[in-house]
Amino acid sequence: MEKRIGSSPLTFDWPPPGASLREPGRIFMPRPRQLAPSSGDVSLPARAIAAPPVEPGRDQIPPAAGRAPRRGAMLDELVRTIGADGAGRLIAAFGGARLYIPHSPEPGDALSEAVGHATALALASVFGGDRIDVPNPPPRRVRILQMRAAGASVDSIALALGCTRRRVFQVLAEARTNERGR
Repeated sequence: MEKRIGSSPLTFDWPPPGASLREPGRIFMPRPRQLAPSSGDVSLPARAIAAPPVEPGRDQIPPAAGRAPRRGAMLDELVRTIGADGAGRLIAAFGGARLYIPHSPEPGDALSEAVGHATALALASVFGGDRIDVPNPPPRRVRILQMRAAGASVDSIALALGCTRRRVFQVLAEARTNERGR
């Protein structure tokens, strides 16, 4: 069978005469048409050429590289770097602000005063010389965790904060996941 689109004919491969269109293990698809006879060299279609292998020690770009980072990414990074306690002190002091992290913080710096000198050094080891946007976690999330740590039930937390039980369980599960990840 031959079809024409524009001026070039397209040919399709069909099953041999008498063969079923649904043979187990076989798929009948059109083959790419060669424009000129090749002289023994086999050219692969562009989609068949594999990407070059990644060098050892080099990171691959994640598939979501063009997307905006997810909402809690900076908070998660801070918790991994300086711990939940240090991240809490940093957020309490600078929450919602853009903060410059010096390469080597001094004991009298505002950063060292707010979070402690050892924590400031740990923060500088990762973010030194950069400006970071210190996250300001939603107050309801923080209050859910505080109320649960104080021993409140899930029902009383949901009632007091005006949210659903399901939301309380989600926040508690996220907190457990973050704790296991550290």
